[in-house]
Amino acid sequence: MPTLTIAAGTGLAAAGLVLAVYGSGVGQGASEQRIVTGINPVTQPVRLGGDLHPANVGFLVFSEGDVVLGANETEGSIATGGNLVIRATNYQVAAGSPPPPTFKGDGDTGYTYLFARGGVTWENPGSLVRVENQGFTKIGDTSTYDAFNRDSNNATQPYRIVKKGAPYENQPLIEGRSRAQTPESIGAPVDRSVLDFGVAFAAYRQTSNGLGQCENTVTLRNANGDDLARPVTGGQSYITLESGRTNVLNLAAAELAGLAEITFRTKPTSSTPLVVNVSGASFVGRIPNMAGVGGSDAPYILWNFPDATTVRITSGATLEGTLFAPNAAVAWEADQNIEGNVIAASFTHVGGGGSEVHGFPFDTEVSCAPPVDTSPIDEPSPTDPATTDEPTPDTTSPTDEPTPDTTSPTDEPTPDTTSPTDQPTPDTTSPTDQPTPDTTSPTDQPTPDTTSPTDQPTPDTTSPTDQPTPDTTSPTDQPTPDTTSPTGETSPTGTTTATAPAPTVATSSTAAGGTAASVGPGAEPTGVAAGAPSSGLPNTGGTHVRTLLAGVALLLAGAGALGWEWWSRRRGATKPPADS
Repeated sequence: MPTLTIAAGTGLAAAGLVLAVYGSGVGQGASEQRIVTGINPVTQPVRLGGDLHPANVGFLVFSEGDVVLGANETEGSIATGGNLVIRATNYQVAAGSPPPPTFKGDGDTGYTYLFARGGVTWENPGSLVRVENQGFTKIGDTSTYDAFNRDSNNATQPYRIVKKGAPYENQPLIEGRSRAQTPESIGAPVDRSVLDFGVAFAAYRQTSNGLGQCENTVTLRNANGDDLARPVTGGQSYITLESGRTNVLNLAAAELAGLAEITFRTKPTSSTPLVVNVSGASFVGRIPNMAGVGGSDAPYILWNFPDATTVRITSGATLEGTLFAPNAAVAWEADQNIEGNVIAASFTHVGGGGSEVHGFPFDTEVSCAPPVDTSPIDEPSPTDPATTDEPTPDTTSPTDEPTPDTTSPTDEPTPDTTSPTDQPTPDTTSPTDQPTPDTTSPTDQPTPDTTSPTDQPTPDTTSPTDQPTPDTTSPTDQPTPDTTSPTGETSPTGTTTATAPAPTVATSSTAAGGTAASVGPGAEPTGVAAGAPSSGLPNTGGTHVRTLLAGVALLLAGAGALGWEWWSRRRGATKPPADS
């Protein structure tokens, strides 16, 4: 396998962004992705033999099929995957300043500026093609020519390629300017891992199709700045490019053929390139005058023909920019120039006069998503998943905001106490040991019932009634504030508190599954049984039951005492008087 040396600046800078699959090319989805991420359509990387290489290693004209050299020159290099057809009387390759380097074959000292995977077709017996700037030539089919680096006198000369069986001096011929290339080097095979037209054009077609789906972003206007009705039928048009993005102008083939002039109010740049998509199965016509741009702007303009199988330029002005038509047989018959690359299924250069292909290769990346990708694929914008997936901190932060109210009370008692349900039971713990069972909360609610029955049975017993009354009244007055205050007042944190200086009311027993509850002045809430129902009252349901039972017991005890006193007095009244 020959050694490949790739010069700097040949497009591998994009290799980290995109890949094409070796062999069958890339699929539509992958093509769209490449365009989204940004790519130079001409030098896009492809995988050849397991390694990454630019699809085009620096050739200005790059054709999958035959290239016909009719007139007049190319300032850059030429590569064809087919045959080289010699028709011109005089044609120069790599004319002018040295073109960008391409590759060096195994053992070669110079870069290849003329390459044909096939052979040579000699149409014009008097033709002369010169390869300038010490460029080397590679032609695969050695049965179509003979090569020499010595003349008939055996003197060392620059290499020549002539018709099979002809001597060094005979035309038609291809002549190099270098004495360093040998006949063997000219015919040495170049491995497809170096240059593979099939893989390159599979990628080109996908890219062309993907670019052709880009939405129009450039508006055609008249000299006054008014939008032109589409489709345009001719005349002049003016365009303004938006800085910092790929600008896209979509034209039908008939619109392009009818336009007389396109005036650029802003120039394209490497960060503001222009893609002109020309739709239609074929284009035959002229190139409009392109006012406001020249050769220095051409590397940032791409003329894309995604659908065309025929592109024939018959006349018109110089084409500023690269002609990108990987599906088309391209024929340039105009007298004017192409200022950029030619990427074509085949290329015929037969323009009259001074028709040339000038060395302004495409030199930037384009990045525009097709309509199907307009949903933010390249900008995962406000994705909730991104926020949610980012660690728990994000979840914690929102949780802490709503919980401030629960946090304050929750931290003091039990950590599990998050809901307000825990607050009724709180006061159970601390005061449980202090008060006597009689003073307990039982007195709070039943007291009203005790008063009522006491008044009825003792109309005569004024005196005895006075003694127990303090006992009943005193406890009744004290707990009452406890019952009222907790029910009606709530602290700012949502905890019920007692405000009256009443004695502590405690219960020693606990509800099922719960904790003993106690209520006293200024008591803080404590834990509560899991699942205990909340209530507007200060005590739980279990406490009310105990209170009610204690009240009934007290009522029965009081009634018994009163009955006993009544019975004792009655007995004294009926006792016979003592003997005097």
